[in-house]
Amino acid sequence: HAMKQGKKPWIEYLKFGKQEVRQIMVEPYAVKVFKQRWYLLANDNKWEMPAVYALDRIVSLEETNEDFVFPTDFDAETFFKDCYGVLCGTNDKAQKIVLRAYPPYVNYLRTLPLHASQKELNSTSEYTDFELYLRPTFDFRQELLCQGDEVEVLEPKAFREEMKQMAQKIVNRYTNHKK
Repeated sequence: HAMKQGKKPWIEYLKFGKQEVRQIMVEPYAVKVFKQRWYLLANDNKWEMPAVYALDRIVSLEETNEDFVFPTDFDAETFFKDCYGVLCGTNDKAQKIVLRAYPPYVNYLRTLPLHASQKELNSTSEYTDFELYLRPTFDFRQELLCQGDEVEVLEPKAFREEMKQMAQKIVNRYTNHKK
């Protein structure tokens, strides 16, 4: 309603892991669903780019009479173009990422690509390589980790090393677990 009316609502927002509710007046730009959760993309005039707020963590929302003008050059599809999900990050630049997928995950990637930019590069009976162009954000890293040993980052080397370090932390947790 606020988007249609061009009004700035006040939201009270509680981030995961935080104790304090933040009160923010926002300019709502778009809503997006990702992994069964709805998000609000809104400008709060504190950051250089709009921020994402999970609707289930908005404690309260209050309409105001304060107007805002929706930017004529803003397009939500373009904003999320290089993102895996809803996290676009200001530090993560879009880049070519090459993944090697192993059966049976190969068929999942063929029928439900991780990103619109995904292309199949080559395939053998043992693996298939895919290329994507996106930002390697937190939610993308988490998606790759969810696949366990059925996917491997080949390029870029820095991202491969980062995923390797995350996998090593997992191994360490299981190895060093104390009851």
